[in-house]
Amino acid sequence: MYGYQRVIVSASHYESLLERFRGCTVDLGTSFKPSGGSIGEWLRSNVTKTRIAPRVGAILISEGYAERVGKTGIKIF
Repeated sequence: MYGYQRVIVSASHYESLLERFRGCTVDLGTSFKPSGGSIGEWLRSNVTKTRIAPRVGAILISEGYAERVGKTGIKIF
């Protein structure tokens, strides 16, 4: 849940995201206008306009698919 809105990120979305960013260190893109090439921009284009990058980033890190880099970056393994 995001506020009162339910947002579902499917397994295929995660697979596509991981494939797109595998081996890359990129900006997570947590702002309301995420930077070009960021995870947030990808999510806005492929999943939802809702600002979910912080949650998706936390899931990727928690599940061992990524690590935090600096203040706003994320490295996808």
